[in-house]
Amino acid sequence: MTTAPRAARRPGLTAVLLATVASGLYLTLGTLLFGAVSLPLAWIPPRGRLFFWFCRRWGRGWLAAAGVRVGCEIEEPLEASGRYVFMANHSSYFDIPAMMATLPVETRFMAKRSIFRVPVVGHAMRAGGFIGVDRKDKSRARDALTAAVRELRSCASVLIFPEGTRSPSGRVGEFQRGGFLIALRSGRPIVPVGIQGSFDVQPRKTWTVRPGRILVRYGRPVDVTAYGVRGLEELAQRVRQRVAELSGDPSAGARAGDSDKVGRHG
Repeated sequence: MTTAPRAARRPGLTAVLLATVASGLYLTLGTLLFGAVSLPLAWIPPRGRLFFWFCRRWGRGWLAAAGVRVGCEIEEPLEASGRYVFMANHSSYFDIPAMMATLPVETRFMAKRSIFRVPVVGHAMRAGGFIGVDRKDKSRARDALTAAVRELRSCASVLIFPEGTRSPSGRVGEFQRGGFLIALRSGRPIVPVGIQGSFDVQPRKTWTVRPGRILVRYGRPVDVTAYGVRGLEELAQRVRQRVAELSGDPSAGARAGDSDKVGRHG
């Protein structure tokens, strides 16, 4: 297994201030400009493809503005035309641009419904096929699940942060079941993804940005066809364990002993 990236020298106060200001300016002005330009292009057939291309550039621009470098490792090459359910740990706002910059295939994000209310940007995301999730409204949550399954069956992969929110400690939290239902209903394989270093760049409830390096590690796809709804918990344990290992979570080894007690399919 590849080890976590070597710890770099902590950035000084000047570097942190510059990164914080530049990141904030880009996130505000750059995102609005991106949304205005990409909104009309998002409707061009095949719908969403140009939007995803713009999202990549937006993500890389944000990382550059913040002085963040991103590395990528893929355990097993993925089919260019394949459709997958990517599941990644989530501990920082910078997980989003890091994933945008490294995703190996065209992908739609599942994001909080509140983001879709942002003027211009929200309209562009909706037009580009991104999926809003409202966990407080069961009816809308079911609609989001149906939309994700439709995307997977027809045109693109889907990215989910199954913890539902950013981890306050940087460690991998409990996974919600919605993403696994999407994978089971669509029959598409799950690709566990571990993101290392983003918590050091900007932890939860912190506005300062520290320049640094993020490593995104894509694990081998997990075939879900051997699982049914009854095997959902087992599938969730298996994927969570792999995400924890790939992300360098120090508690992953302790959890491995528990997961080994559960029988595995395939």
